[in-house]
Amino acid sequence: MRCLIRWPLGLDKSAMYYNKPHSPAKSWRFKAMLLILLGCALVLIGRIVYLSVFNQAFLKSQGDIRALRVVPIPAYRGMITDRNGYPLAISTPVSAIWLDPPVFDAEHPQLATLAKLLGMSVAEIEARALKNAHREFVYLKRGMDPVVGKQIHDLGIPGVSVQQEYKRFYPEGQVTAHLLGFTNIDDQGQEGVELAYNSWLAGVPGRKQVLKDRLGRTVADIQTVKQAEPGHNLTLSIDRRMQFLAYQALSD
Repeated sequence: MRCLIRWPLGLDKSAMYYNKPHSPAKSWRFKAMLLILLGCALVLIGRIVYLSVFNQAFLKSQGDIRALRVVPIPAYRGMITDRNGYPLAISTPVSAIWLDPPVFDAEHPQLATLAKLLGMSVAEIEARALKNAHREFVYLKRGMDPVVGKQIHDLGIPGVSVQQEYKRFYPEGQVTAHLLGFTNIDDQGQEGVELAYNSWLAGVPGRKQVLKDRLGRTVADIQTVKQAEPGHNLTLSIDRRMQFLAYQALSD
């Protein structure tokens, strides 16, 4: 015998479903998830308060790591003189222009001025930046007049920096070239007296701590970590005047 159940007129069947009480298991999972999220939020807030109030030194040290850099201080190479103290080889300050490709602004309005000061084209600068995009240091030009280096620094182009170096000059030119030899672009002896007495003439570079902005530009010098030690002067037994007469006679 079959039993028929009739729904009262005007009563929706779905109402019977929605009026059913919630499952205890679902209610428990919802509360557990809510407690977990609340706990994570409290942990994050507690960490922020701890770092901001009780452990400010940590935040400062992390900021310094990203802003402070230690850069070398070039050492002055000792002078070479003749027996009378006349300079035969002397180092003078010059500027080296280098590029930090990741932060270089290729759209900067002063880029054309930079190219003109460097004696390069804008395309050459952009090509060098693109070729070395994975590096943080690449030279654009070295051995430049410090006055020009100051002009480039004042342009304020992100990723373009200027540092001081030394370049070797020989007042007597070819007259003493075969004896003195020469140095490379890093002011290290390669031939002649420059090479034989390189350890005596070359100084010891120093180091200083500088503050840099987010674009890699030096904002201020913080402190000198180690002073650069200049090289020793070297006096030769030759007389530049007699050397010139000998050179002239051999040339004739």
